Amino acid sequence: MCEGLYDKVLEFGTLNRGDWLSPSSSGKCTVSMEENSQCNSDSLLGNFTHIFSEDSYDVGCIRLEPQKVVLTSELAVSLLPYRTSPQNNIEIETQIKRVLEANIIKPSHSLYAAPVTLVKRKDEGRRPLKKH
Repeated sequence: MCEGLYDKVLEFGTLNRGDWLSPSSSGKCTVSMEENSQCNSDSLLGNFTHIFSEDSYDVGCIRLEPQKVVLTSELAVSLLPYRTSPQNNIEIETQIKRVLEANIIKPSHSLYAAPVTLVKRKDEGRRPLKKH
């Protein structure tokens, strides 16, 4: 299961020959490292901190080509929002504000509209879910 991975990781200098890989019960490979290998991998990660996101809204965006949505009808679909509690409404507004500030989405004045509701996460938080 981990065959070939060891040599691939060695190529990038994050493991030494004394380290070993073993398959876990989930089918993924786990790494046991010697102390100097851990220092090497920490150093490598430290050199590239700028490419890792700091939170779930720090994902960046790439706008290489304008997107087109081909419609089958000229009739705009506009659905009414779902009723939510004042507490959930505040949470929805807060999360929308965060993704706007992160430039993940941008304001729109389209005739199209879809309702949003909150869905529980495993970590007991909530995330917005847009119904299409």
